[in-house]
Amino acid sequence: MKRDGYKLTRAWFDFAYEKKEAKAIHTALYLWIVEVNNKCAWKDEFGLPTSHAMEVLSIANKKTYYDTLKDLQTFGFITIVQESQNQFTACIVSLKKENGEVKNRSALSSAMFQQHIEQCSSNSNGTPFGNVPIDKPLNIQPLNSLNPFFAENENQVSKSSNLGLHNWFVKATPEEFTERINKFKEEHPNSGYPEILYKDFINYYSTPHKDGGIELNHQRNFGIQNKLQQWIGNTQNAGKYEIKTPKKRIHYE
Repeated sequence: MKRDGYKLTRAWFDFAYEKKEAKAIHTALYLWIVEVNNKCAWKDEFGLPTSHAMEVLSIANKKTYYDTLKDLQTFGFITIVQESQNQFTACIVSLKKENGEVKNRSALSSAMFQQHIEQCSSNSNGTPFGNVPIDKPLNIQPLNSLNPFFAENENQVSKSSNLGLHNWFVKATPEEFTERINKFKEEHPNSGYPEILYKDFINYYSTPHKDGGIELNHQRNFGIQNKLQQWIGNTQNAGKYEIKTPKKRIHYE
């Protein structure tokens, strides 16, 4: 019979619900073993590298790891076919086939079923299927929809925007670009950038382009913060601007 990951994990949680001996570390290791077996195409016997398992599950002590592994065998969920001989060989284990079967009505299933009945029978706040009413939005538009001209990150601009995902700077006029820079200055008052820097920045990208529009419209991408840093770093601008150290750490979104 082909193993089923869902049935294996369900059988484990049925067991864990009834047995106080089953701890979180047992659950983590068993689910990892099921995952490894799945990657091995559900082989009857497969290698379980100790160091890899300990790293994935953040188990620092080898004794803790081996004790947990032996507990799973004692619980009847795995068979340790061959223990690891040294650091270069993996432990060989096998999942118990019978644990892939789910009981028709385990204690856990009964508890979950009873909880579902209690929830469905409640009529609090006028809702027959739970104690908390569901608030549905009046429309499908978010309350904080972004204006593409004021999106610092291109990925924040909705694909359904009339300007598209990346076209705000392609179609922006000098006035709109100046407005966007002024908005940036308001949002980052402690950036340390002098006013002359912003002025030069706006003048350059507002310059008419030989192919029409302005210099800004012909950029492949345009993140204001990144462009400002590139502007300061240009050779011709070296030492031109006095950048004040921010009073506090600035997080640019």
